[in-house]
Amino acid sequence: MMPTKANYASKCRRFLALSLIASSVGFTSFPAVAGEILTRVQSRRLLNCGVSEGRVGFSYQDAKGRWLGLDVDFCRAVATAVIGDAERVKFIPLLTAARFVALR
Repeated sequence: MMPTKANYASKCRRFLALSLIASSVGFTSFPAVAGEILTRVQSRRLLNCGVSEGRVGFSYQDAKGRWLGLDVDFCRAVATAVIGDAERVKFIPLLTAARFVALR
């Protein structure tokens, strides 16, 4: 039996619905942890942000040592939202393998 467009669309909707339910159940414990981390960042008035080194376009230092790139801009946006100052970011160069360990 050949799948029809309606059958395919139904399966896609079902998959999307189950994915949303699973992710919402999985994220229910995150607000408490996120609140603690947010409070710590606000109290020390500094956001520690792990970045790659030398990834032009994502995170790299220019000749003056200033961090630039998309990841850097994202960190500065978070610092602005959480602390109120885009310059209150400490950029920490991390290798890919060390990123998840650094989150602990």
